[in-house]
Amino acid sequence: MSAQVKPKRIILCLTQIEHLDGVKTILSRAGHLRCHTELEELEAAQLIRSTNPYALYVNPNDMKFKLGQNVLKDSVRVIATSSTGLNHIDMDYCKEHKIDVISNTRDLVLLEQITSTAEHAFCLMLSLLRNVRKSAEDVHRYRWRCYDFLGRQVNRLTIGVVGYGRLGKMFARYANAFGAKVVVYDPYVQTIPNCYQRSDDLVGIFRNCDVVSLHVHVSPETTAMVNESILSQGDGVYLVNTSRGEIVDEDAIVGALQSGNLAGYGTDVLEDELGGDLTSSPIIGISISGEYNVLVTPHIAGATIDAQGLAYEATARKLSSYMREH
Repeated sequence: MSAQVKPKRIILCLTQIEHLDGVKTILSRAGHLRCHTELEELEAAQLIRSTNPYALYVNPNDMKFKLGQNVLKDSVRVIATSSTGLNHIDMDYCKEHKIDVISNTRDLVLLEQITSTAEHAFCLMLSLLRNVRKSAEDVHRYRWRCYDFLGRQVNRLTIGVVGYGRLGKMFARYANAFGAKVVVYDPYVQTIPNCYQRSDDLVGIFRNCDVVSLHVHVSPETTAMVNESILSQGDGVYLVNTSRGEIVDEDAIVGALQSGNLAGYGTDVLEDELGGDLTSSPIIGISISGEYNVLVTPHIAGATIDAQGLAYEATARKLSSYMREH
């Protein structure tokens, strides 16, 4: 007697995969694939209600809302997210409603191949140090001045790395390769290479470093860990954030730029980027003013063809395997 063939179930993809042929092929073989991108929360909720998908395939970069009570319906049994962060998913809701969540968080072999976010953090740092944005905008006014945009040289700087996980280690290697003195703060890591120094607290990082780069996951412990008290320890520090907007107190960032405690802020993330009103963002506001050395990019740190090809395909394969087993 032949084994019973499971009917194909709907996979609703809420992220762009048209440029990734391999991903689309894997998902299409696993189920009936339907792709809808750039949805608002209400649109997503209505779509899920009308299509009754078994699986969602998502990425936080494309989402303007959180996957939780307002969006998810009973038909959804699994969410596959091509990300390491999970703050775009209401994990408590998923646990309560027995919705499984698949991610790349623990795929260490894969993650070691994906360097895009660490590279973008380094790019933001260099852009701040060399006044790239302001000097380029000045050229657009048909000016050609150099002394208004004097920058800093990396091998003369002390660079602090907050969070010595996968991305923190990559960023530290880049800074070390450029000749900087590297100081690491991570209370959960016991050993670091002898070529780096360790800071026992966050205060010491901001007090003693020229640049600070954040590489931590958002949690109750890390939310607003960079606050007014911490920022007041800085004296012309350049701060880079490719972690999550919630890691910093954004109003305190604005105050530190105005007081000179910060010489620049480069970020790829905002506190209210999921469903928030960007017109009220204090970081975008001070960036638009042009008065300070601020550079904001729209959560593109991991958005390279190389990284997406690796990460999206790995997530698609995991989802395909899950659907065969369930």
